[in-house]
Amino acid sequence: MSGYITKTDLKARGWSDSLIAGLLGDHDQERRNPRYRSAAPMRLWLLERVIAGEEHAVFKNYQASRAKRSTASLATADRKRRELRQQVADLEITVPRCEASEILFASLSEWRSYQTSRGRDACGSDAPPNERQRWAVNYIRHNLTCYDETLYLDLAGNIGKREAARLLKERVLEAIAEIYPEFAEEAQRQRWQTADQYVEGL
Repeated sequence: MSGYITKTDLKARGWSDSLIAGLLGDHDQERRNPRYRSAAPMRLWLLERVIAGEEHAVFKNYQASRAKRSTASLATADRKRRELRQQVADLEITVPRCEASEILFASLSEWRSYQTSRGRDACGSDAPPNERQRWAVNYIRHNLTCYDETLYLDLAGNIGKREAARLLKERVLEAIAEIYPEFAEEAQRQRWQTADQYVEGL
């Protein structure tokens, strides 16, 4: 196949369908698909004609325009990421204060319901203290703050969601640590874990 390239190769070189039709026209050769015998023949264009077409002003202007659009798109995406992050930074986060015993009881009940819904045995009252604190912090975050509503309604589908979600979780956990000193150690542990996971994912 030396001296000929496929339409896939043309697209990789920056050719659009309209450019192919306007500057190259019909393909120069057809060959059987080497991977799928029953597939339609592969259409091939002579590489010399392709290279000559890439020197045409129409092709060069298209590439320059595409690069400009790409730069503009990147700038727009960056702006949207900053705006979403600022939206989370400005968000007022309130955490109502309840008795720690109430939180522990409610979080245990929620954990039991979750386990039962999956057909598992659920006691949990003999779970180690660190596990009970994790359930408690999770219960507060999901049920007593704006975390879920903001994450699934305000951030969903937006450019920069991942970074904004990380900031949201960190801010909510900071607020929980402040309002619930009994669970502050666990809240801070989750906050550091969130930051580490974000860095690892970069």
